[in-house]
Amino acid sequence: MASGKTLENKVAIVTGGAQGIGYAIAERYLREGAEVVICDIDDDQGEAAETALRKIGRTKYLHCNVAEKLDVHNMVASALDEFG
Repeated sequence: MASGKTLENKVAIVTGGAQGIGYAIAERYLREGAEVVICDIDDDQGEAAETALRKIGRTKYLHCNVAEKLDVHNMVASALDEFG
């Protein structure tokens, strides 16, 4: 595996990022240098995940039900506002 921050200057959106595999993916992206938006429908878990992941890198939790088109639209708009 290559060393270094291979995702530096990148922003990743991780759905289901509050726990489990999504959380692990978000953590890995952060360790590789990315800034991460985690999305989930569980606000308590999402906010806890954001707090924990911020210790590694720039992270933002956004509520999003990916089954709802408007939620996805609003999440992407918020991510763009936050990360450019």
